[in-house]
Amino acid sequence: MTKNIFTVFNTDMNINSQNNVLSFRARFFNSESLRSVANYAAEHGKFEKLNNSRKNIEKYYFNRRLLVDIGEKEGKPYITFTRFVQKPEVIVPKTMLDFKQDKVVTIQSEKRMNPLKFAFEKLVKLGNEAPKNNMFKNIVINK
Repeated sequence: MTKNIFTVFNTDMNINSQNNVLSFRARFFNSESLRSVANYAAEHGKFEKLNNSRKNIEKYYFNRRLLVDIGEKEGKPYITFTRFVQKPEVIVPKTMLDFKQDKVVTIQSEKRMNPLKFAFEKLVKLGNEAPKNNMFKNIVINK
């Protein structure tokens, strides 16, 4: 079931458009953490909210990609966004090797909670009113 939910997330819930598969991968690198958050959202009926956030994030800064990682430190969840930028010599990026790591931002919760819920909330917040919100500016725009 995990692969099916992630496939839906990848295809933007539209199986007739192959471009949507590329658009999801265009802004986020595939990771187990991102897959887990998508599954969490689907299981709790919040997938549409996550999907809308993803769409808002993808509208801006086409040469930047994000890798999402989640975990716990001392019982408190964190989410790490690693930003990658396209290498200048690459015209059309096809693999992760066509990018170089540019910035890493880690956000840790002040309290103990479900790491998947925390990551879901941060991903939704990242996409809210992008590119105007401070979180989006810090992770995607600013050096």
